[in-house]
Amino acid sequence: MALIGFEHAIAEKNLWRKFMLSLGNRNEIIHCEFIFPNANLRLSSWQDKGVQFKPLSEINKREFLLFDLGSSVDAQIMDFFTLNNGKGYDKSALITDLILRMQWKNNDRFFCSEICYILLKYKLGLNLPERIPSQVSPQELYKMVQKTGIPQVYL
Repeated sequence: MALIGFEHAIAEKNLWRKFMLSLGNRNEIIHCEFIFPNANLRLSSWQDKGVQFKPLSEINKREFLLFDLGSSVDAQIMDFFTLNNGKGYDKSALITDLILRMQWKNNDRFFCSEICYILLKYKLGLNLPERIPSQVSPQELYKMVQKTGIPQVYL
């Protein structure tokens, strides 16, 4: 079973970082990732090392809003992240593309909502609005996923 998870700003303990993330993302959802509860895995692009696999034990489930993508997409998600594993975090696009709405995207780097949007829209075929991936914030992606009718779940 694959989930898409959206992390709420309450998860961030550093007040300055919480403020900056909320400002940049234009709301309370500050991060998104794919979660495989049965495999104890989280997949996303993180600020520390970019695209990578992390153990699920590092997550506080109460700080996430989760949506069930089902089991039929597991292999596609794993293949996509295996292909992109190790690619860097695109810090510059957070400012140029997401906040300033310019297009200075580095194609070898991703931030969380960008890689999640690409996977959901173009690899899994979810009916999401057509957007420039590097201009989709975690908050915007959360709203898009809500509108698809994918069931919200709790772990």
